[in-house]
Amino acid sequence: LQQHAEDPASAVREGVVRNLVLLLEADPDVTKAHTVEGLLLQLSLDPADEVCELAVSRLLPAAAAWLLRCGGGGRLHSSLLPAVHARLAQVLGRAALGSEGQFRPMAEDDRWRAGVLLRLLTG
Repeated sequence: LQQHAEDPASAVREGVVRNLVLLLEADPDVTKAHTVEGLLLQLSLDPADEVCELAVSRLLPAAAAWLLRCGGGGRLHSSLLPAVHARLAQVLGRAALGSEGQFRPMAEDDRWRAGVLLRLLTG
């Protein structure tokens, strides 16, 4: 699935989200949590609106339920949430004060990324 998550066709990436949701419902192997977290972040920030929306609306709840069901609920707090927070801090950091103390507004793409990451945190 990781290879297909980088496919140029958005329909293939949508399929990755759908298949990952199904796999999480069937597979209790929490050792794959790091890979799942990485795919969740990657697909949530996908440039195709359909992939992004599907990842946030379907994959996030499936991944959270999977972690809780597998006894890995602590990973939500120890790994997934800090990873999302770090990405958000990175995006927001680009709008930091410039060298002259002037606020540098966020680019449209960064505003979109920040919105998606906030949705992941409040999911």
